[in-house]
Amino acid sequence: MKLTVPNRWLPLFGILLALLLLAGAVVHTRSLVRTEFGDQLARRDATLLAGLLEQRLKDVEEEAPDDPLLAILETASLTNLPGVMSVGLFDTNGTHVDGLPFLATDLDLAEADVQVVNSGQRVSRFEFLPNLEEEFLLPPTLDPGPRGFPVLEVILPLPDSSGEQAGMVRFLMQADSLAQEFDAMDRTLRRQALMGFMLAGLAMTVGLAFVFHRLVDTQRQLVTANRELTLAAKTAAVGAVMSHLLHGLKNPLAGLQQFVTAQATVPDPDLDWADAKDSTRRMRTMIDDVTRLLREDSGLVSYEISPSELLEHLQRRLSPLAREQKVNLELDCQCEHVLLNRTANLVTLILENLATNALQATPEGHQVVLSARQEEHWIRFRVQDEGTGLPESVRDRLFTPTLSSKDGGTGLGLALSRQLARILGAELELEKSGSEGSVFSLRISPQSEPQPITELS
Repeated sequence: MKLTVPNRWLPLFGILLALLLLAGAVVHTRSLVRTEFGDQLARRDATLLAGLLEQRLKDVEEEAPDDPLLAILETASLTNLPGVMSVGLFDTNGTHVDGLPFLATDLDLAEADVQVVNSGQRVSRFEFLPNLEEEFLLPPTLDPGPRGFPVLEVILPLPDSSGEQAGMVRFLMQADSLAQEFDAMDRTLRRQALMGFMLAGLAMTVGLAFVFHRLVDTQRQLVTANRELTLAAKTAAVGAVMSHLLHGLKNPLAGLQQFVTAQATVPDPDLDWADAKDSTRRMRTMIDDVTRLLREDSGLVSYEISPSELLEHLQRRLSPLAREQKVNLELDCQCEHVLLNRTANLVTLILENLATNALQATPEGHQVVLSARQEEHWIRFRVQDEGTGLPESVRDRLFTPTLSSKDGGTGLGLALSRQLARILGAELELEKSGSEGSVFSLRISPQSEPQPITELS
């Protein structure tokens, strides 16, 4: 299964979607609260009007017992009840009976309103009407405004002298003050909704950003783990191939070494058997060292080695060859990291092979520099010579097994060194090569440990 890191815009899209949903919820809640508050204002004024009407009916009961419209009109003309524009009188079925002003547009009450009033409740509506059709008792100067005329409609049950419901009365009132209250409430709700959205949005954004960050971080860790597992599987396969390669080379190389040693005892002006003998001896020694080191059990002895100790040990091992080649072998270490002993052993093998090639490629009187540098969480070893550089044809197949070249030294040793670097999870590369010399680089993590290879024999 292939794991990939999620698109970096996905968290932003998720946060924006959540904010849009939150904004929708805030707007919907504000609309519900706004509607409920408007209904409460209308019910409040309806309750006030019902109380005034009931009291006025009691006061005029003896004066005009058979004319309820008189009591209604007197109620509408009270000073504490301004803005009454029309009054209508209806029977218990909602049929229009009488009213002022007398309008041709008077209609019977809606069935739903009749049912509510007959159940003993009141009907109250606050709304904006685009046209009043001259429905008022006194002609006030009215400005409809952009929303229309603010109107409060109240329908109340009309009791008779015995307290039973005799009909219904409908008041249509100018509601400028109610509209002002409603607008003030609307502004307050708008501010509160905006403040609530900002606070909740901020909290949600921070929370979602943290969650998405953890998810992305977890996904990256899974991707890294997947890559490490893949690398481990590849490394194990490379190790198995390498073990078979070493095992297959040991016996033929031993026979080749015996043959070359025997031929070296017979002088031949056309063939340099001494060089062949030295090369076979060095390759066999390298294979034996690799086999021995890879068979070590990491659980037996474990200790740390600093890069400076490693380079000093390498310098001691290569000093005879450096004297023979009349080349100066210099060390330059600026690193505080340390390596485990098993890792350091394999690094020593790699650097020894590179340094041997460098010493053989460097003219007399020049120098080879072995260096170690600390690069954040890495250690970079370099082997720098002052030879003539590697030919272009050699660079193309640098780390593949080829015939050894005395000048370049790019035979089996570099191929084995590359395999050892892969076992360590390190990077071995040719940084540069030219007329001023070549530089090989090995970058490795201080926490690197060689993969166990158990097939060597």
